[in-house]
Amino acid sequence: MQQGVIEEVTEAEMDANPMMQKDALRRDLAIGTPEEVIERVRHAENLGYDQYSVWIDGGISFEQKKKSLRLFLERVMPEFSSAPADAREA
Repeated sequence: MQQGVIEEVTEAEMDANPMMQKDALRRDLAIGTPEEVIERVRHAENLGYDQYSVWIDGGISFEQKKKSLRLFLERVMPEFSSAPADAREA
């Protein structure tokens, strides 16, 4: 880090870190189809977590972020809501 700017990590540096390898990221993060993400969030719920935070960025375009958020809101969140359906649509 220099003057508050984080230096870009190279692909080789990411590959050298087991937590940053592509298979680990796909396994651990909310990446994939809505069904895959539901499975990951359900796993966290089964471990006792009652809150889940999603960060939609990762260097993707605005349109990709918008699509990801829409999929999460429309396809994933309803699987975990205890509110009545009419309240969820407010």
